[in-house]
Amino acid sequence: MDAAPTDSHERRIALGREVLEGLATGDALGEACSYGYAAVRGKLQAGVPALGSLRYTDDTEMASAVLEVLIRLRGIDEDVLAWQFRRRFRRDSERGYGKMTRRWLEQTLAGEDWRAVTARAFGGGSFGNGSAMRVAPVGAYFCDDPAKVMKMATATAVVTHAHPEGIAGAVAVALATAAAASHRGRPAGEARPRFSIW
Repeated sequence: MDAAPTDSHERRIALGREVLEGLATGDALGEACSYGYAAVRGKLQAGVPALGSLRYTDDTEMASAVLEVLIRLRGIDEDVLAWQFRRRFRRDSERGYGKMTRRWLEQTLAGEDWRAVTARAFGGGSFGNGSAMRVAPVGAYFCDDPAKVMKMATATAVVTHAHPEGIAGAVAVALATAAAASHRGRPAGEARPRFSIW
């Protein structure tokens, strides 16, 4: 596989930050367009400022926690990631956290073990999209090692998503991010066929 050079922690983190910037931008634009959606086309034709203030959501906040763990540990430790999620929630709880995520955060902040809270969600573990929404920095960081991408993406997911579908969504997004990062900078015509067989 022809991969983008990722021979240093600093290079890996730079890729992770690039991905996070894209995530945050899309998240903030998506949040701005999610209300009053009927008027969005007209506002966009008037220019992005017409959307009003752009504010990223819990998805970016949790992806930032993932990147922070990668920066500090060069991998994902589930307990450290759970702690980072709680720390960031305590600092800014008004980022649009969904009902189940908020419940998970509040229960674990109250002292419950995150594994038990995660296993109870939805009577068998969450299979929602939250795990997929925050995992892209893992794909960028480990873009030269698909096996590591799968392992670390799973580690980010199991903290809040015990259901296999919730885990699979995170792995799929991380692998897609890794494939894109591996072919970053290539002309589209050259990257497209390589991406499809990655």
